[in-house]
Amino acid sequence: MKDVRRPTMRTQRQFQQVFEQMALARERVVEEAGEIARDPAFVDALNRKFDAMMETLVAEDISAPPPPDTGFSNLIGIGSDAAKTLGDTRIPQRVDQYDEAVASERILAVGDLYYIYQHEKIGVFRVMRKLKELFEAGTLRLSQGAGAFGL
Repeated sequence: MKDVRRPTMRTQRQFQQVFEQMALARERVVEEAGEIARDPAFVDALNRKFDAMMETLVAEDISAPPPPDTGFSNLIGIGSDAAKTLGDTRIPQRVDQYDEAVASERILAVGDLYYIYQHEKIGVFRVMRKLKELFEAGTLRLSQGAGAFGL
């Protein structure tokens, strides 16, 4: 029967060790490659290979089930498995990307909202509501001519 282990989340110290090992491995490969290491295509292929290895490690860490409180009690020192040093806490992985683009329609909408806000602050809408109430009550008579346009 095959030994199937669930991946566990790595701590900050463990990830730092992995980064250091990767850096040493890159150095050794370049030293051993000699003259071929000057070829840009070789360097690109080498970087892609090491990046793919790191992506695999990160994907394993992301797929590992987090603690029930996502490691918060471990970080602040509560519980039996509390971290003794900062390096013993689990390291958070990257945050999902989100759209940072600003649509021009939203910028125009903000301008319109600001325009409406300024009119609300100076009371234009209250004045118009009051004039409408007075007109509907018959106390304000609007007629044709210069007086209607002056209002």
